[in-house]
Amino acid sequence: MKHLINTLCLSIVLTISVSAQLAPDFTITDTEGVSHTLYEDYLDQGTTVVIKIFFVTCPPCNAVAPSVQEKYVDWGEGQYDVQFMELSNKDWDSNADVAMFKENHGLTFPGAGLDGGGFAAQALFTSGDFGPFFGTPSYYVIGPDGEVTVAPNLFSVEEAIIATGATGEEEDMDQPTTAFNLNVVNAATNAGLAGITTKIGNAGNANAATNINLSTYLTVEEIFAAYPNLTTPTLYFDKTSDPLSGVSTIDITLMVRHILGLTLLDEDYKLIAADVNQDDKISGIDVVALRKVILGLSDFPNGNVWQFDPPSVSLMTNPGNTIQLNTTAIKIGDLH
Repeated sequence: MKHLINTLCLSIVLTISVSAQLAPDFTITDTEGVSHTLYEDYLDQGTTVVIKIFFVTCPPCNAVAPSVQEKYVDWGEGQYDVQFMELSNKDWDSNADVAMFKENHGLTFPGAGLDGGGFAAQALFTSGDFGPFFGTPSYYVIGPDGEVTVAPNLFSVEEAIIATGATGEEEDMDQPTTAFNLNVVNAATNAGLAGITTKIGNAGNANAATNINLSTYLTVEEIFAAYPNLTTPTLYFDKTSDPLSGVSTIDITLMVRHILGLTLLDEDYKLIAADVNQDDKISGIDVVALRKVILGLSDFPNGNVWQFDPPSVSLMTNPGNTIQLNTTAIKIGDLH
């Protein structure tokens, strides 16, 4: 935890919490050409943002600049959950002017002038919606919930940051995580099956799923971090290789006997495997389709070489434990 400002300093500092109105969103392009959007890049990621209002030739701004940089370093220099940025409130300060100001004082946090959108962004805070503007430099501390605290001087910035719950420290990397095992079993042999293509997407939207190499991830949390835009992360399975694996004329005979009612297929996976054209029934059409596949006259209808039960598995976290991701692979046409 950062060193707190001494009690005497805090006793004379004024901070004003503005809870009635949340911070307006804005986007700036800093002196390095990097774009920064308040909510998307920071608040929505759990980061507290300190807005410093200044202008390049402001005497107090120049005097306090090294102290602001020191404060920025104390809070992690933007690496963790606190970010600083400075916005000029003068329409004659360009990004080039702000860049020179930063260079003169060794500042490492983002800054923007008129052409970087800094002037327009600062006006959102100094227009009076957040109380009277105390002049430059002034500070607006914005928590991840969007609540704004006006800190008219640098002394009050510390307590305002702390009030947002920020620590300025790296998250505890020893937090328990969720390990996982993927188990794909061939229904016909009850043995493990290789050559599976695994895809990830949102639940109920297999067509939009993308390939994922699960062997590159150790935990479910790592997968979630790699696919942050998924709201219901789900694994889908596919296999198109080995189309004739386990398939022979014996399967055609078994299919015909089932259709005639002579010897019914006695396992659920065999009923799925016998439905060659995947129309949810077993008929002579399936017999003809399988015969053409065996003779090399055609491929499996709709490319249905393998089916999976279940066809997808939802990902979820269970920190400190290992979850099992199980599915059974059914080779279409393999009934014995």
